[in-house]
Amino acid sequence: MGQREIAGPPSRVIVADGWARSEAVRQIKQEVLGPFEYPNVTEAGALGAALFGGLAAGIYRRVEDFP
Repeated sequence: MGQREIAGPPSRVIVADGWARSEAVRQIKQEVLGPFEYPNVTEAGALGAALFGGLAAGIYRRVEDFP
């Protein structure tokens, strides 16, 4: 069973970091995935890791407390 059968069709695609920086790769991915959006942050992966590190260290009590 594939992801779409489990989760349903995507309503939007958000891309960040890595391949999203390459114009050529973005064009190919957009042909396959359709239009996508970019988050309002740079280095989204590093930001997420830092926030979850803060959760593990007790700086944040729950995900809803993230800025």
